[in-house]
Amino acid sequence: NLGRGHTPKETVAGVVAVAGTLLNQTQGRVLLNALLPRGDGNKRKKAAPVVGSAADGSPVRSFSPLITKVNAGLRSWAEADAARRVGFVDCGGPFRRGEHDVQRELMPDSLHPNRKGHELWASCLTAALLEHFPGM
Repeated sequence: NLGRGHTPKETVAGVVAVAGTLLNQTQGRVLLNALLPRGDGNKRKKAAPVVGSAADGSPVRSFSPLITKVNAGLRSWAEADAARRVGFVDCGGPFRRGEHDVQRELMPDSLHPNRKGHELWASCLTAALLEHFPGM
C-alpha cells in the first residue's frame, strides 16, 4: 500500500500474490486494474513521508512516480501470462489532471472516486472485460 509507505516493488508483489493465489486455486481469470491516480501526495507528506525516490534519488513530491512504477510492474506481469488468464487495464486516464493531480469532479478528496467517477471506472472495466475475456 503506497499510502502506508510500501515501495512500488512491495505493492506489486502483494497484488501478484493475491492474483496468483486466485489463479492457482481456481480455473478463473483475473483482470488487473492499474492503480488509479491520487492527488493527495502533498497533503500526506506533511503527515507521513512518501516512500520512494526519483531516478536521481531525490524524494518524490507526489504519488504519481510510485503509481507509474506499480502499474508498469502489474502490466508486465499480466503480459507475461502465457495461459492468457490475466488481463490488464488502465482506467486512470480520465481521472488525471496534469502529471501530479486528479480531476476533483471525479475524485473530490483526491483519492476516492465519487458516483460519477465510479460510473466511469465501471464502464472502463466492463469494456476491458469484454476485450480481454470475450464470451464471458
